[in-house]
Amino acid sequence: MHLGLLWVLFEKFGASLLAVVAFFVYAKFLGPSDLGVVVIVLSVTQFLAILIGTLFEDVLVQKKELDSSDTDTAFWAGFGLSFLSMLATVGGFYFFSEKVETYNLTALAAFACLEIFLVNAGTIYVAQMRREGRFKLLALRVLIGRVGGSLLGLGAIFIGLGAWSVIIQSVMMAALQTLILILSAKSVPGRQFDAGKLKYFFSFGAFLALKRLSWDALVRITPLAAGATLGTSAAGLVGFAWRIVELFRSSIASGLMSYLVPHLSRMQDDLPRMGREFQSITALIAFFVTPVFLGLFAIAPYMITTIFD
Repeated sequence: MHLGLLWVLFEKFGASLLAVVAFFVYAKFLGPSDLGVVVIVLSVTQFLAILIGTLFEDVLVQKKELDSSDTDTAFWAGFGLSFLSMLATVGGFYFFSEKVETYNLTALAAFACLEIFLVNAGTIYVAQMRREGRFKLLALRVLIGRVGGSLLGLGAIFIGLGAWSVIIQSVMMAALQTLILILSAKSVPGRQFDAGKLKYFFSFGAFLALKRLSWDALVRITPLAAGATLGTSAAGLVGFAWRIVELFRSSIASGLMSYLVPHLSRMQDDLPRMGREFQSITALIAFFVTPVFLGLFAIAPYMITTIFD
């Protein structure tokens, strides 16, 4: 029952667990100050990557009839927005970098910005696979990317690259995931671009992006504010605490969205069945989620003080 949802939960919980374990190692070897530099950079680049993808992915999933001009338009529009976001991010960190002596924030941000492009390059493939119910492949692609990126990042730590290690991990994770999507789809975007369809994407996706903005901006601005007022060590501590709790919440939320949108939309003409499916899925989610957050509530304070001594 709900095999697709089980694959989604496997993907999200597995990815979250891998990310938390890897972050524990980073925190132990890097310390709050270096970790704070990482949190400041990735809070911006990862937020922009997710925000741009939100404009197109769910629209592509819900659209009743999808053709090549839809996916081509979404790809090239995402490419353009990603490029502009990358330029703006690097420019912003260029003016901010003088406040951090230990690292060249502009160089870190420039490399981290590659994740914006990589994530959005895979958006059309993720949408197509969600429409087709290929959740097993999506789950394996995330886990393989996490493991591969984490191993590269940990290797970078042991050769003394410091904060660069976490940036390398994040970018290489996105690169591996996107490569798996392209190889699995065995196709590349064409050159079609339809301004009318772009308008449709924005009219629908803008509300989804605004919804994500209202929450993610608050979560990601918190470590930035801590870093600007109290220093990079404070940003590292806040970012670590956020990772412990928020990573699971956001993973579950994005996982449910990826599964429920195509699953329930197919039942829009049978509302009683949709209601039964919704209740059944809610019960299954509660079965997995409740122990996780009760456990986090109990052990999070001890984890933070143990890792940072």
